Amino acid sequence: MRRSFFMTPIAGILFMSLLLCHGCGTSESIVRKFKTKELYLKKKIMVFPAIDHSGLPSDKAGEVTENLITLLKNSPRLLLCASPANPCPTTGMTLTDFGVAYYTPEILEMAGTRGINALVCIYLPPVEISRGKGGIWPFRYATDTFKINMIVNMTDVTTGCLLLSSLDSEEMTLQSDKIKDMGKSEVLNQVFTKTMPRLLERQASAVIQNLEKRPWTGRILEIRNGTLKISAGRDVGLVPGLMFTVHEHGEAIVCRTGITVDVPGREVGRIRISSVSDSHAMAEPEEGGPFLPGQEIVFIH
Repeated sequence: MRRSFFMTPIAGILFMSLLLCHGCGTSESIVRKFKTKELYLKKKIMVFPAIDHSGLPSDKAGEVTENLITLLKNSPRLLLCASPANPCPTTGMTLTDFGVAYYTPEILEMAGTRGINALVCIYLPPVEISRGKGGIWPFRYATDTFKINMIVNMTDVTTGCLLLSSLDSEEMTLQSDKIKDMGKSEVLNQVFTKTMPRLLERQASAVIQNLEKRPWTGRILEIRNGTLKISAGRDVGLVPGLMFTVHEHGEAIVCRTGITVDVPGREVGRIRISSVSDSHAMAEPEEGGPFLPGQEIVFIH
């Protein structure tokens, strides 16, 4: 018996020593395990074909779009949806002189019924070319510097507000005498191949970071016999029991930068998911109301 009571404190001391030796590393690993299991809902986004005014070879705009989509797919919190073939982007949106895209109500309604959270549009302005000098005297030489610009706009489907308008650029300088016998298309293709990967990496990162810091939102599609059909389902991670707040439409304010800020509407109540299908879910009122089709819902837990 004495041996049993003696070994118990020894075992306790050894266990505490093990914890102290690991220190914060042990607690951080435990916290990390819990964090990885934290529930989140994927955000659906739709990327439209790039609008190209750059003068790059005709096939490059499509390449830019596909490469951006590929980078966005790397985020486990995003779900990419194919853009519609009709209407085409040039008829479905308005592009300002500053490269900011605004969508028609028809495009927003189409996206809303499909459960899309955000629309992404790429605009490639004309390539800027400037002349200069390189090297040191007496070995100076003429140079051509090519500046590739890209504007990525992202619009919230539920509110119609502009979430992001990111202008980024890359430059490449070439010796004039080395490209004088090359056609403009050949030169621009060389510049594109060198600069576009870095540009796309940064723009994809801007889109992902912007979406990750925003709460998940959707909308009520219809109401039948008191049960609400909402614009998301199993594909984004919905399960029965999740709770959402329901809001009236708020006021939209346009800032001097062109970004539209949506003032949240009044919370009218809360709903809880009762059943889930692949792309839609049904919910029951928990409190408040009245609940109407088109109202915004925000995920809380």
